[in-house]
Amino acid sequence: MSALPPDQRRLLLEAAMISGARTVYLLDAPIAAALGAGIPLAGADAHLVIDIGAGKTEVAVLALEGTIAGRCLAGHGGQRLSASIAEHVRQEHGVTLPGPVVEDIVESLARVGAHEERRYDVHAGGPADEQPLVITSTELSGCLDAHVKPIATAVAEVLDDTPLELLDDLRTEGGLLCGGGALLEGLDRQLSALCGMTLRRDAEPLLCVVRGTGYASDNLDVLKRNFMYIR
Repeated sequence: MSALPPDQRRLLLEAAMISGARTVYLLDAPIAAALGAGIPLAGADAHLVIDIGAGKTEVAVLALEGTIAGRCLAGHGGQRLSASIAEHVRQEHGVTLPGPVVEDIVESLARVGAHEERRYDVHAGGPADEQPLVITSTELSGCLDAHVKPIATAVAEVLDDTPLELLDDLRTEGGLLCGGGALLEGLDRQLSALCGMTLRRDAEPLLCVVRGTGYASDNLDVLKRNFMYIR
């Protein structure tokens, strides 16, 4: 929820109350992800979380159950990567692919960093004897670079906003990658190289925010101390 400015957060809380909710909390996705990954937030040690979702990416440094510094890349996530690859195929090959085929291409070919070239044969519904359209992993490198660089830039900006005394914690511990976008092969290694620190992908990145939200709802004292709510 950190993508929302305070006035919009207040409106969202009030709308939930009007709809009949007795108590409403807003929990930022990076904090939920950290809780779901088992990161202890109560202490003064700093933790870096990068949550890459379908529609947005959030980067935050967390400590003392709150956000020390953060950035939200609204509209920058898995959906934008898929749209970029679909547009590349349309421009370079003159073919508009259906969504499921694009997602299959992303899953089959999208690899960040150096890797062995892979091919994907697209049968676009033409004559049976027509040569299938061949997409290669190499030709998608521009789409992947455009996906990764803004995330690396956001991490650098967040680190610049982080107090110097907390940076040693981050260099020692590294950072956490979560969300469905963290599953992109090679992303952890590429971002680690670009950001100059070790970034690890959670074992179950898709579940971090869900688990963390459940934990927070079972520990309302944490929510009451640190997060925006109405009762």
